[in-house]
Amino acid sequence: MSEYPWFSELVAKYWPDLEGMIPADEPIVFKFICLFEGLGSRVSGLCVVTDKTIYIRGKPKTGAFTPVWKLAGAKSVQSYPIDAIYEIVDKKTKLIFRIKHDYLGGKYIGKTGKFLLAPHQGKEKGIGKEPKAEWLKRIDDYRTFFASKITG
Repeated sequence: MSEYPWFSELVAKYWPDLEGMIPADEPIVFKFICLFEGLGSRVSGLCVVTDKTIYIRGKPKTGAFTPVWKLAGAKSVQSYPIDAIYEIVDKKTKLIFRIKHDYLGGKYIGKTGKFLLAPHQGKEKGIGKEPKAEWLKRIDDYRTFFASKITG
């Protein structure tokens, strides 16, 4: 599991909500702070990645052009299975995933969508700012992990 000293306050705030949802048989691979956008929400908060699922919990991220319907489910814990991802769009500091909605069942079978994970560059008082090279390497580690799950 990747741990780094930045954003300790945010991790402490959102981790209790996520901790109870993660099954004991799913080891945590990554834990990081990011912006999540897509599938009906726009959230800035904690992202926990296990071998099978992506869990997100944060606060609604508002902006001038953010529609109200994207803020509705933002405060709840969201989870997305990794095996539903079928493609990663390559961006430098963002991970854009194309996902199949078959796991939702019913009217969603055969439908597709996409979502964005943009890991934040670490910075905290007293520690300083995460070097850009380390931040980009961390994003590349996430990309490599997800790519191995898609092709494997």
